[in-house]
Amino acid sequence: MPPASDHGGVREVGSTRLHGRHAEEERILEEVDRARASQPACVVVAGEAGIGKTRLLTEVCERAAGREDVVLTGHGSPTSEGELPYGVITSALRDLVRREGLDEVRATAPRACEELSHLVPELGSGPVGITDRARMFDAFSALITTYSRSRLTWLVIEDLQWADSSSLDMLGYLARVVAAPARLLVAGTLRTASGDGEGEARARSFVDELARTHGVTYIELGRLSRELVAQHLVDLLPDPASPRLLDRVFELGEGVPFLTEELVLAGLSETGPVPTTVAALMLSRLRGLSRSAQEFVRACSVGGSHLTHELVGRVCRFRGEAQLWSAAAEAVDAAVLAMTDADGDYRFRHALLRETVSTSLLPADRRRWHRRWAEALEEALPSDLAASVAAAHHWAQAGDVVRAFDSAYDVAERAHVLGAQHERALLLTRMLRSWDDVPDAAQRAGDRDDLLEEVLSAHIATGQPGAAYDLLEEELHRDVGAEDLVRHCRLLLARAGFAEELGVRIRASLLDDPLRVLAVLEQAPPTRMSARAVAGLVERGHTREEALRYRTILARAVDVAERIGTPRDRLIVRHAQVMHLEFLGEHQQAAAVRLEQLPSFRSSLPSSESGYWEAGCVWGLSCVGRFAEAVELGRRALGHVPAPQLARYVWVHLAENLGYALFEVGAWEEADDLLERARRMASSGYSRRFVDITRGLIQSHRGKRGDAVASLQSVRREVDSRLPGSPSVVRVWVQWLAATIAVEAGDLAAAQAHLGSVLAMPDLAGSPQGWRIVLLAARTEADRRAQVASRRRRRSSEEQSARRFEQIRSVARQLTGLADNLREACDAQLVAEQTRFDGHPDPAA
Repeated sequence: MPPASDHGGVREVGSTRLHGRHAEEERILEEVDRARASQPACVVVAGEAGIGKTRLLTEVCERAAGREDVVLTGHGSPTSEGELPYGVITSALRDLVRREGLDEVRATAPRACEELSHLVPELGSGPVGITDRARMFDAFSALITTYSRSRLTWLVIEDLQWADSSSLDMLGYLARVVAAPARLLVAGTLRTASGDGEGEARARSFVDELARTHGVTYIELGRLSRELVAQHLVDLLPDPASPRLLDRVFELGEGVPFLTEELVLAGLSETGPVPTTVAALMLSRLRGLSRSAQEFVRACSVGGSHLTHELVGRVCRFRGEAQLWSAAAEAVDAAVLAMTDADGDYRFRHALLRETVSTSLLPADRRRWHRRWAEALEEALPSDLAASVAAAHHWAQAGDVVRAFDSAYDVAERAHVLGAQHERALLLTRMLRSWDDVPDAAQRAGDRDDLLEEVLSAHIATGQPGAAYDLLEEELHRDVGAEDLVRHCRLLLARAGFAEELGVRIRASLLDDPLRVLAVLEQAPPTRMSARAVAGLVERGHTREEALRYRTILARAVDVAERIGTPRDRLIVRHAQVMHLEFLGEHQQAAAVRLEQLPSFRSSLPSSESGYWEAGCVWGLSCVGRFAEAVELGRRALGHVPAPQLARYVWVHLAENLGYALFEVGAWEEADDLLERARRMASSGYSRRFVDITRGLIQSHRGKRGDAVASLQSVRREVDSRLPGSPSVVRVWVQWLAATIAVEAGDLAAAQAHLGSVLAMPDLAGSPQGWRIVLLAARTEADRRAQVASRRRRRSSEEQSARRFEQIRSVARQLTGLADNLREACDAQLVAEQTRFDGHPDPAA
């Protein structure tokens, strides 16, 4: 087939302009003007494949970008290659270097460039040192901020649906920290119905988050009308299309600009044959290329985001440079590929072309190309993280289990250093699944169960309990028939914890008989695995009698973790220890253990895990009424993880516990703002329930009854649908909120009913919120007594009221774990309510 520029008069496809997008162009230009006026702006252009998202942004950029403007573009990589840590950010940085020049970028933000050299090595001036997620995020934000202070900066992200998790987190952080005055325009394209449900959902969640931060102009492109397709054909053909040809193009292309162009490029006539599918249409064009050009295109279809001229040449293994350039030029002239710069970086003219070529490969051919790409990336870019991750994915797709295993192990550790936990979890999961196929896996990667704990930890850090649950299901299935009961118990207990978080009902198992599990663990040798299993058992719901029986094995587990355990083992076991103490009402001792262990965990664990312990310390201090200390510690801890994008799960947990402490000290405005942000991050689970309840309490006290009721309904739906057998702590909080709303509304009878069910709970005295229930119940009884004082009461009603108040006093006497000042205040408040209940209110009391 002749090149598109000389295709029987067919004009260059890349130069055609889309018609009928004037309104969308104007909306984007409004955001450009806003950004030029130092107000950061964001635009997302969404639509199906081929609808013209990229072209619309390109046209606006060509029309509106000034000579001094900074433009950098990052591309999401197709999921067939796997997630590349910071892949979008890396490609954007490389584009910036290409456009602005390496020396200019370095001079603009030298300190930031040193940190970002972990992603683009040439940005640094020497050996790459150790960094972490926070420093990486700050460095990228500093670079973009520096540019946007004086020049309009266009940060364009292509294919958000394929953007890796770490890049989306970094972009979210950037949106949070960059504020006016800043000349920054973030623009992205989002392919809908992409076939990548998880990626598309993640991208939409990111866009929603962005919208709440700064506002987003969201543009959904639709298909072109017949009239607009006719205008499109005027640009594509030298002569006007006949009505019959127009009808045929419109019917077959269905108003999708890319398909219209493909039909024209394929030489569609009024009467000629038509391929049965779009894929066949594109492949028929590709078959018109020479053999070398076809090989070049096939290599590119597998190469993902590393389509540099040098790398594609290594993969193709042509006889010489002339053959390579000839093949590349033919593919570009045929409008299959496009060049991104003069140095010879390539991209497919459209993702649909890449997908069509890739899926047409035979399995053996695909494996061959993946192997070639893995070898080329390792040889040419051994120190490049993105290239190393891509090589690991290529080895897996090539079917070389051992090379894939070794590569995944190496790059997972490098991803860990940069805080790319989601990508690290994917790599480590691949290692677990291929473990049995690698002959000497233990010699290569150590203990398999340690690897499993690493994966679970990574899933927790990224807020992916569903992925952790699925992995444990696989492990239990793999473990069928195994004789290691201790390990089996550990897996069952870990799965039960995630099932509870997700609201999943699990089938009958050994856990239905906790005393049998206890017997297994009592007889188990003192190993790290048995210590983990004990922690899982102790954290699981149980009776007080069972909890007392756990003391001995828990003490042994603590000793094992301290002597031979890793920092993560110590965290797991110590967490179980404080939960055990709190369940038994020994809150002061639990708080003491939390604070005692805090310095050690801060020094031995990354912030994504030590922050979890700090959040527990905030909760522990609140449980004993040391609210001011809890607020101080929580604010300081939140300073270590100032944005949820740095460690989403830990940030939510910290915000949840700090929000409660702020509520107790009366800082309601700060608490409500913090909890609202946490609610958006926690889609479900315990954190979401407690966030809803605490916000409901604040709303009720502030007189926002409608909002409080909505919060109560939200948590009830969550509990009823996901956790019908929810633990008593959840039910205590739900009834506390329901009673508070009823009291504020003056419905004292309803409040009595809610509180009565809680006061009857046998473990209420050990609940850290027990004093709250007691005082609210006493207030309600006193108010109710005063409310009906003028009415004629039956003696039986008075006796019932007196019995209820005596029950309140009885529970108050049994309250455990309160700090002395809170105990004194609680007792004094109860005496005051007693005087009101008796009909002789004492102002001094």
